[in-house]
Amino acid sequence: MEDVPSALRLAAPAKLNLSLRVVGRRADGFHELESVMVLLALADELVLAPGEGLRVDPPGSDLPSQPEKNLAWRGLVLGMGGATHGVSLSLTKRIPVAAGLGGGSSDAAAAWRLGRRRSGAADLLTPTEREQLAEIGADVPFFAAQAAAARVTGIGERVSPVDQPAGTASEVVLAIAPFPLRLMCNGSLDGP
Repeated sequence: MEDVPSALRLAAPAKLNLSLRVVGRRADGFHELESVMVLLALADELVLAPGEGLRVDPPGSDLPSQPEKNLAWRGLVLGMGGATHGVSLSLTKRIPVAAGLGGGSSDAAAAWRLGRRRSGAADLLTPTEREQLAEIGADVPFFAAQAAAARVTGIGERVSPVDQPAGTASEVVLAIAPFPLRLMCNGSLDGP
């Protein structure tokens, strides 16, 4: 690992579903979706540096601080091929947790890219890696594709970048629900 900077830093942007349609249910209980997603400027920040373990800021952000339960750490493990000895991952949360903005999935994809870079591998996503990332979270392949806008199908693992027409950049106002919006393991919404 020569010529690797001591610390690598990446932003992990939030996403917004411009459209979302449930088109079916698979035998495993997951819902088949059709969606158009766009990246937002709102982003968490990840830093990979020499050290050991995971640090999440702000403390008490309701995220798992045990590495094996944290989506970002799981993305890092995949990106580094399982060998995470001697590295520390710091995650600064700015995306509200459980707000439907894909923060955990984006963190996993950014950590995967950091792991790839630390290992000297390219950020290119192979079909096998896309499937492995989808096992971490259905939105992770969208973030790993690094498309500003994309049509997403399946449970979220099939990503087709789309062009945004020139001059269509928009501003949005995000209203965050006063309760967490979490997907259950079977892909259904778990709300109040």
